[in-house]
Amino acid sequence: MSFFRKIFRGREGKEITSAASKVSGALEEAPKTAAADVRGPLVKGVLIRARMTEKSNAGMKENKYTFVAGNRANKIQIARAVEARYGVNVCAVHVIAARDKMRRRGRQIGWKHGVKKAVVTIKKGQTIEGL
Repeated sequence: MSFFRKIFRGREGKEITSAASKVSGALEEAPKTAAADVRGPLVKGVLIRARMTEKSNAGMKENKYTFVAGNRANKIQIARAVEARYGVNVCAVHVIAARDKMRRRGRQIGWKHGVKKAVVTIKKGQTIEGL
């Protein structure tokens, strides 16, 4: 490491540190929370939004909530994201992946993007407010 420091010194003799070393040092010094230790890091884009339809509103009476999830999200990530965001205990997660659909307008062909829906069952007696 000393050889590396000799090569990359500025004119005043001060060491020039790279941005990568600063970032890695900041990550090591950052305090870890208890939730991060148990569950791991939350992945951005796991829960997109709540899906509000007549069928999903009927499911809320049975503690089943429907969300639109990211296309690469799995059941475990979805359960952890719901627990972290809403502070409830998740019992089960069912995932439905709807395929892309071809849409035509005359001779022009386009595609409607598919969506991944997640039906999350939470513990009895708990509710998610604000949906």
